[in-house]
Amino acid sequence: MQMPAATSSRHARWLMLGLALQGCTAGWRAEQAAPAQVIREHGPTEVQIKRTDGSYVYLRDPAVTLDSIVGWEAPEWSEGSGLTRRAIALDDVSRLAVRGADMTVSAFLGVLLGIGVWSLAFLAACGGDCLE
Repeated sequence: MQMPAATSSRHARWLMLGLALQGCTAGWRAEQAAPAQVIREHGPTEVQIKRTDGSYVYLRDPAVTLDSIVGWEAPEWSEGSGLTRRAIALDDVSRLAVRGADMTVSAFLGVLLGIGVWSLAFLAACGGDCLE
């Protein structure tokens, strides 16, 4: 017996939601190595810099040139659009963080997603008769 189109469509939407949640588990991961070393060796596409004065700067496509980290900074919402080239002296950096996945959350969501897919396959195979 085949599942009705509305039911399978609803299941497909839940599956897509689960996959979307899987991608939302990335956060900022503070690096222990020197900022210049992290950027040169790992080549992150985006970094979060905590400056010695406590403020934060977010740079895209960072690179190390001489004694600074340079990259593109997105403006605040109220300042309009467009990226601005920005340089931060390495001496002004107290911490550097890169985007990274939280493996615990990713694993948990992966297991939940697997259980959901298995359950949908089971219900589709028995046609709903196995629940009676």
